[in-house]
Amino acid sequence: MDADGNLKFRWVALIAAVTTPILILGMNGISKATDRDLPLIVWALAVFVLPFFLTTSNLRYWRTRGFSPFLWRSSDFEGFYFPAWTRSLVRFVSAGASGIVLKLIGLRF
Repeated sequence: MDADGNLKFRWVALIAAVTTPILILGMNGISKATDRDLPLIVWALAVFVLPFFLTTSNLRYWRTRGFSPFLWRSSDFEGFYFPAWTRSLVRFVSAGASGIVLKLIGLRF
């Protein structure tokens, strides 16, 4: 983490590169094993939503400044939103690259 409490980009990219194949392989396995949606939802929450939230949000900023989505300040954009959007972009690019690598090695999804 840097001084502002943000995860560094290399950690965001690494987490996305690791969780994307796990998510895809798990979804394929669950889909083949059962036709129910609840296990897929739980798997997606555990492997995609939770790591995405933890890697893109700045929890230290929320604790020190307080956070309300209805009371935006200009400092919120510089200190919270722009870094979160940047980390989301890094995560998206890393997840896409990981998906392409899975396709190149022959995984069908």
